[in-house]
Amino acid sequence: MMLAKAAGCEEELQRIIVERWGSIGERNSTDVVLGLSDTKDVAGWMPVISALFELNKNNDIRTQVVRVANNMARATESAEIRTLLDDLLRLMPVDETAYSNPDNHRFVNGLRHSIAN
Repeated sequence: MMLAKAAGCEEELQRIIVERWGSIGERNSTDVVLGLSDTKDVAGWMPVISALFELNKNNDIRTQVVRVANNMARATESAEIRTLLDDLLRLMPVDETAYSNPDNHRFVNGLRHSIAN
């Protein structure tokens, strides 16, 4: 992500990520999550994060998007990303059976609990 920004092709990278996200699996989404988690450009990536959440209906993939929003919120203390995180968490299912990976269910519910307190 930092290399794309330095090379002036961050928008192209955003386009490629959005274009391929609908068919990506949980394992492959981790690379994107790790890259996005370090970015401080909240305004530039917020529309992409929202799009990624909508593009893949798999709750385990959506958990990865929630992780990105959470990492960005913690790193930047941005009110906008915090609002987006709250919105994404409201859309995540509470039922454990909605997730293939039980760790994702635990992460989402743990994050809900920590934000509520």
